[in-house]
Amino acid sequence: KSILRGSYSQLNHPASPPLVQYLPGTSILMAPLVGIFPNSFLPCQLLSIALVLGSLFLFCFCFSQELTPKALIPSLFFLAFNPLTVSLSGTILSEIPYLFLTMIVFYLAKSRWSSSKLSDWSILAGLTAMTFYFRPIGLTFVFALPASLAIEKRYKTAGYCLFLSLVLCSIFPTINQLQAGISLTYFGEFIDAF
Repeated sequence: KSILRGSYSQLNHPASPPLVQYLPGTSILMAPLVGIFPNSFLPCQLLSIALVLGSLFLFCFCFSQELTPKALIPSLFFLAFNPLTVSLSGTILSEIPYLFLTMIVFYLAKSRWSSSKLSDWSILAGLTAMTFYFRPIGLTFVFALPASLAIEKRYKTAGYCLFLSLVLCSIFPTINQLQAGISLTYFGEFIDAF
């Protein structure tokens, strides 16, 4: 709702401070549905279910060449019916959109891996950055893509992807730092564990 009002802030606080404890990916994804159906969670839940089904389809499409049917069918079964997927499939949380986005990243990386077009790598770098905006663990994609390219000695493409992804990932934490004096609470929580 705050995104629809032009900010990303806490609506239940009188001062409406910026939301530094949640990444905005899921909120941005759900905002159009909340705008169209302001009094119902059902459209957002249906989108979540559709994203689970889309993730399963992309999984099959992406890995059908690497996995034999004897491996693909059980893998798909365990992806579809594991307790985490089942329990989160109709919820309005970031895990399901993140799963769908990771399947898109895998599919595009696989289909464009031999490309030398800068546009293909810009899209992939942007998508890896987008995974971060849904879940902080998405940073693994930001580093895994250039690392995989570097292993193949494609250093220029690896550097470009890393640079672009990090720039895109830094936008939200930088805005938070300027507005609230803290980039993301995830970083503090991670450091506190040590």
